[in-house]
Amino acid sequence: MVSSQTWLKIAGLSGASAVLLGAIGAHAIKSRTEVMKDVWKTASTYHFMHTLALSLAASQITANRKRNIVCFLFGCGTLLFSGSLYVVVYMDERKPFSYPAPIGGMMLLAGWLAFG
Repeated sequence: MVSSQTWLKIAGLSGASAVLLGAIGAHAIKSRTEVMKDVWKTASTYHFMHTLALSLAASQITANRKRNIVCFLFGCGTLLFSGSLYVVVYMDERKPFSYPAPIGGMMLLAGWLAFG
């Protein structure tokens, strides 16, 4: 079983990367189309939102098994969803880089359902 402290460390790394990637989006992707800028903004928003959810789950869920399931779903879902969107904008091409996004989105949804 993964401890709540480990999940909080993962959440901290996710938060730091969210800030870094948000700053990159604000400054380094100015040459991209408006559609691609919106894709980056979506990735960044979901990244921040689910980093907070991961932190909350790690610190508030006391049952080890439930905490591990919820945190795993939030962590991997964020990586697949937001990560694939960041790559789409970086590569300036949707396919095949957008393929993991729906899987990540379903993991985020499952994380919220498991949280409740």
